[in-house]
Amino acid sequence: MMSNDCQRSVELMVDAEESPDAGALRLMLFRQHAAMVWEGAEYIRKAIHEHPEVMGFIEALPQDAKDKCDEILSCIDSASPRYLGSWLAARRNTTYHYPKPDRKLWLQGKEEIQPPLAKAAPNEGTVRLTGAQGDTRFWFADEVIAQWFQESHADLHGPLLAIPQFAEMAFYAYSAARPGLFTFEP
Repeated sequence: MMSNDCQRSVELMVDAEESPDAGALRLMLFRQHAAMVWEGAEYIRKAIHEHPEVMGFIEALPQDAKDKCDEILSCIDSASPRYLGSWLAARRNTTYHYPKPDRKLWLQGKEEIQPPLAKAAPNEGTVRLTGAQGDTRFWFADEVIAQWFQESHADLHGPLLAIPQFAEMAFYAYSAARPGLFTFEP
């Protein structure tokens, strides 16, 4: 999920340059990027802590992979020279969250990601390999998130659409009380 989200967000950032609201799109995507970086680092940190076998897996990876893992983890480590700062957590807390690994819940069969993983398990997983580093897409992860969405976000559509509708209505009420403050373009 995280890999696909990061790639999509980066692609959108590149495409944003051609948009009339490029500045706003870049800001939104920057918040997403910050949240994804924090979430990715925190996920790895917590996975290592909750599942000791993850550290063994990471230690067995090629050095360049271990270096990338260290780069990710060091951005949230205040003792690291590559620490990005406390603002990163704040952006994450105002953007979104990925499921956290929790060994205790996992052993009980109650970890947040377990039901969607179980629902997606019968489906064949697909990975797109283009040969270009950093361009791999894990389509099976989208299947997992689709199962998760169906389970836990079935009622999200209404409130999601209500946000821009509310903002527009609030803006019109605000601007109507302040004639001449805004210029409206067709």
